[in-house]
Amino acid sequence: MHGTIFIFLEQFAGDQLGSGAWEGMLKAGRLDGRVFSADQAYEDADLVALVGAASAATKVPSSELLGRFGEWLVPDLLSLYSYLIRPEWDVLDLLLNTERMIHQAVRLGAWRGHHPRPGPPLRHPGRGEPTHLHAHRGPVLQDRRQGARIA
Repeated sequence: MHGTIFIFLEQFAGDQLGSGAWEGMLKAGRLDGRVFSADQAYEDADLVALVGAASAATKVPSSELLGRFGEWLVPDLLSLYSYLIRPEWDVLDLLLNTERMIHQAVRLGAWRGHHPRPGPPLRHPGRGEPTHLHAHRGPVLQDRRQGARIA
């Protein structure tokens, strides 16, 4: 998992779960003292441990927390990668082009040489009807990224 996701998760924890939530998540997730860096990659298990710790503390299911995190994260990701997003794109265009434009930039940038995995999950999106999108994960990463709903 890209380090940027962990940095955003720390911000989300502070904003949504309160002061001290991140430290509690690190401790409960057995990641005491861990510092995440935007230019590194980390095991998906670390994210799962942190979200599981937050879930246990808040009594909110992990899947719901990941969904909330994903919704909270979208504006920041759109801002971070705005130089790759064309103004004329609608939401479906953005989703269709995420693999080609944004994930490719992530793979070529921060992932280079830092982690054996290729980066974000491969997606194979396609447009069905004008208002429908069909997206399929690549089979190689599907099993390894269970529980990483935001990926």
